[in-house]
Amino acid sequence: VVSVCQVGTIIMWLIDTGQKVKQFSKAHGSSEVTCLTQDPSETRLFTGSTDGTVKVWDFNGHCYHNLECAGGQPADVGQILVLKRSVVVVGWARCITVFRNSAFKEFHVKPSEWKGGQEHAEDILSCAFMSPHTLATGSYDGEIVIWNTNSEHASRHCAHRSRRNLKSRGQNFTPSIVKEYSTLSVSKRVMDDTRSRLSELSRNNLKRSAKSRSGTSLSSKTIEEQSDVGWAVVRLIFLENRRNTAASSGANLVSCGDRGWVRFWNTAQCTLAAEYVAHEKVGSIIMATDPSNHFIATADAEGFVKVWDIQEYAVSSVDQPITDPPLLVSQFQPHDDQINSLEILERNERLLIISASSDCTVAVWDINGIRIGIFGQEEHWKIEPYQPPKEMKADKIQQREEDNNSVTPSEEVNEDPQWEPCKEAITEPHTYRVNTWDKTVLGKQYQSLRVQKRERKQPTTIPDLPYLQWEKTGALLAGPYSALQTQELKPVQTLIKPDAEKYFYKTPLNGQFQTRLPALAETLTTSFDEKSMFPSYILEFEKKMKNYHIVLLNQNQPGRKNEPSPVQNFGSQNEQIGAIVPLFAHRNTSSKGPVGIKMQSVSGIQKSSASVASSFTMD
Repeated sequence: VVSVCQVGTIIMWLIDTGQKVKQFSKAHGSSEVTCLTQDPSETRLFTGSTDGTVKVWDFNGHCYHNLECAGGQPADVGQILVLKRSVVVVGWARCITVFRNSAFKEFHVKPSEWKGGQEHAEDILSCAFMSPHTLATGSYDGEIVIWNTNSEHASRHCAHRSRRNLKSRGQNFTPSIVKEYSTLSVSKRVMDDTRSRLSELSRNNLKRSAKSRSGTSLSSKTIEEQSDVGWAVVRLIFLENRRNTAASSGANLVSCGDRGWVRFWNTAQCTLAAEYVAHEKVGSIIMATDPSNHFIATADAEGFVKVWDIQEYAVSSVDQPITDPPLLVSQFQPHDDQINSLEILERNERLLIISASSDCTVAVWDINGIRIGIFGQEEHWKIEPYQPPKEMKADKIQQREEDNNSVTPSEEVNEDPQWEPCKEAITEPHTYRVNTWDKTVLGKQYQSLRVQKRERKQPTTIPDLPYLQWEKTGALLAGPYSALQTQELKPVQTLIKPDAEKYFYKTPLNGQFQTRLPALAETLTTSFDEKSMFPSYILEFEKKMKNYHIVLLNQNQPGRKNEPSPVQNFGSQNEQIGAIVPLFAHRNTSSKGPVGIKMQSVSGIQKSSASVASSFTMD
């Protein structure tokens, strides 16, 4: 369930528990929101505001389009109707504003031209659609126009209860009403103020009509009847299940508006089938119907809701409109203030009525007047299948008690005239015990139920077995095994063992088995050779680094300074002495320690036994 307030706060609720799911605010900035609807796929939200715009939202709060209805001027959007190929918006002008689906390519969408032009004399307040191409619009003066959405032209006018129709019937009465209503404009007020102002105007018209009785040509009865008629059509609803009844003069369109009137119309013949006052002494009312069109709910400005059964109401043709109301199913008050929106839905085999009011609450009731709860309350509810009302339960309980009290004559006489007490109970009362299974009614009933529940089938005859007749024959008690027929076991013969090689080894074609290949570890006979594994320059570099490490160790040990080093011995064995030259040409003062060195031959120096090896360190 989606609800919206005037300041533009849109809230999503769970119908099964009443919890709030999501919320986003300021849908239209500082402008007031007047209406809310959904597309047929129920994936987009359409909100109308007093700034003359309609916005298209998704359920995450993202706005896709901004429909400019009044050309950037402020205007009250009364109702939004989403069709298959267009979006119809009414509420502030005398003509219909339409937006084609082909124009929904940019964020700001401009309206298209309605081909039918203007057919209403006053502002359009409501509209309704019935597939495939029937559109109905109701105006402020009570006139209903039937349109064809394919051609966008008007086909019929229903003006039986409009100000235009009564103009020719009374000249003195009608101008006062026209003057009074012409001072108001729908484009200058919010839809919530419409209903309250309509009620005030109705009271003023009654007073004015009473004062002008002396100067009018109409009778007092006619004036009273006309003064009770409401003009503005606030809601229009097509009865989809009565699609075929229009040809048989049945009603398929329902309208409601000022002074609590509800009217049933036949759109095929453009006639009024029935009308009645649903709420007396109130201003404007709103209504809603269930998906099967069996019930209709009406709500007024006092917070009351009435549910009517219209399944068999105005389904056939009559000479005069029906004035008797349909069957009233229930009546309750879910709110303390004016009800602004009303919806009926089916959930868990139960028809629910959701109403939004000016008291800032959204309530859930069923059609029988049983309260479910208010959205956002602390205690979560659970919608269960339909339960009868309390009054019906009380009637059933009372009827059940009456049925139990009324006893048939056959049940009254249930005594045994030949009953006598047991003799043992009189002669030996101390030792006498009553068998509850055989002597009491409760025991007999329980025993019979146990027998019926599980009946054990026993064999009809017992076989003549020796171990059962041991008492008669005098034989020893041996048990049931003595009746078994036993004999000696046969001797065990020599077991024939299967040939394992025949069944578990596959013989090759030539009749010889292949020898097993040796393992890799068994074939490795040579030792690991580093010279064949690594290149020669790596082995030489490793040998030089070992010698250099030996030189460093000899220098750090003071007792071995005079001893010849392996490097000296290595140099004396060659024709030329090897001088140690640092690898790096530049000296790095930031680090200490030995640096890499390499051996380089120096020409012109003869071999000597007193060759010297030097190293360089960084200070």
